[in-house]
Amino acid sequence: MSNGGKRLKELIRQRGFRLGAVTEAIDVAPSTMDRWTDNAPIGKLVKLSKFTGIPLMDVINCLVVEDDSGASSLIKEQQHE
Repeated sequence: MSNGGKRLKELIRQRGFRLGAVTEAIDVAPSTMDRWTDNAPIGKLVKLSKFTGIPLMDVINCLVVEDDSGASSLIKEQQHE
């Protein structure tokens, strides 16, 4: 399971939802959600957000990989200029 998938499942549970109910509502298998990372299908993330009431950005933030390479570091560099 990806770290993003773990964080997303934990967020869902913290909000009081059963994972099975959520995955059924958005039409994915729990094992599919396990593999979600920053390239998860946006349509499914929107459905998840609407079904649970979890803000879409909170859902997306679970899947974003924070590291010192790639876009996130470029954004940080630009903010300091």
